Amino acid sequence: MKKFPAIGVIELVDIPRGILATDAMLKDSPVASLKTGIISPSRYLTVVGGTPAAVDHSLQEGRFVAADALLDSLYLPDVHADLVAAIIGNRPRPETQQALLVSVSHTCCACLLAAERALKGTPVRLLELRLADPSLQGRGLTILCGRLPDIEAAEEITRMVLDAKEGPFSVQIISAPHESVQAALRESTDFSSAPEIPVPDADAAALRQMASEEGL
Repeated sequence: MKKFPAIGVIELVDIPRGILATDAMLKDSPVASLKTGIISPSRYLTVVGGTPAAVDHSLQEGRFVAADALLDSLYLPDVHADLVAAIIGNRPRPETQQALLVSVSHTCCACLLAAERALKGTPVRLLELRLADPSLQGRGLTILCGRLPDIEAAEEITRMVLDAKEGPFSVQIISAPHESVQAALRESTDFSSAPEIPVPDADAAALRQMASEEGL
């Protein structure tokens, strides 16, 4: 059984109202505060988890208190377990990255919704999830990995979700990524903490590239 079968997400453009709305959400229903705080640029983001009924009721209260300061919100009643794990900081490290799908969305709610639909609609894996850290200026970043046909299907789902949401977005497929890119992404997409990746052995790299192409 999932520890948090449902999550609710609320993004506000006003920090004081964001803290007020979060307080109201936690007082309204028995939900857990998974993540809450100030994000760039001067916004407030809260993610709560719990039973579907409790999260739904809490999110309704948060939306009411947020009023015109509400930027976006999201209710996922049967959330994918990998998504919750990534939100609370358990970074997945899939070894196989035959192809990648990188997407950046205007809001964290749009990012999470697109990732949820892609993960449930295709057999891809979640490689990276970043929500509104300073280098993203309030945007959400998702990197999915898997076989190229599955990544192409995930791209279609992602574009459909983000097209329906307001705001700019960017989606890109990277087929057969270089092994140094794969090694870097297994650690983080954050530049400040990026590890040095040595030049790979040419023969070994060629063999791995052939094996990856045969698996597509």
